Amino acid sequence: METEIITLNLQSEPTATSPGSSVLSSLPCSTPSSSFATAADLESMLTLPATPRLLLLGERTSGRIEHWMVSLEGHIICEGIQPTFLTGLAAVFSTFYSFNLQYQEEAACTLEFIHRRFVGINWQSYP
Repeated sequence: METEIITLNLQSEPTATSPGSSVLSSLPCSTPSSSFATAADLESMLTLPATPRLLLLGERTSGRIEHWMVSLEGHIICEGIQPTFLTGLAAVFSTFYSFNLQYQEEAACTLEFIHRRFVGINWQSYP
């Protein structure tokens, strides 16, 4: 079973693990158990950025997500219980809110649209 790690890049500048400016990056893994990799495994395999990042682990052939994690400041801070993209995306937006982080200027409009339209979070409706 060939697996891969897909990262949701919420930053504008390229890094060693996501050299392009695309939002989604794919990193193939030859390790058979990489879809069940631990936070320590990923921290040693990848150079994680300071900004929040959603890491999706799953099977390459089926495109099925097996597991997700959220990183912040180069460390995995959260692992998902439910293996769905939406729960991972909600966790990333929760990270921005919980740590009082601002979206990067280049990605702010896109992220505002996603969190209002698809996730259903509207910051102005909260006290």
